[in-house]
Amino acid sequence: MRWKFWLGTGFALGYYFGTKAGRERYHQIEDLLDKVRDHPLITKAVDSAKDLAGDARDLARDAIDSRVAGATPTAPGSADDTAEHQLFSDPTFN
Repeated sequence: MRWKFWLGTGFALGYYFGTKAGRERYHQIEDLLDKVRDHPLITKAVDSAKDLAGDARDLARDAIDSRVAGATPTAPGSADDTAEHQLFSDPTFN
């Protein structure tokens, strides 16, 4: 419950100091962030991260597809279904 208090306090302080700083400071910070975003090292790092995320997504998709393609549904009366049925029909488990 304490974390909610500190979260609310953080928001309140941020709002207070943000409004106190005013529009001019907001534009200074925005210009600085634009410079950082446009820096070649940052751009390269962001592109690299996007490529890695895309590769990870493709690997995960391939793994899921291979699992789904290899899965066969258990038909009624098969060995797995019969063992489960016997387990739940045993009076010692009921």
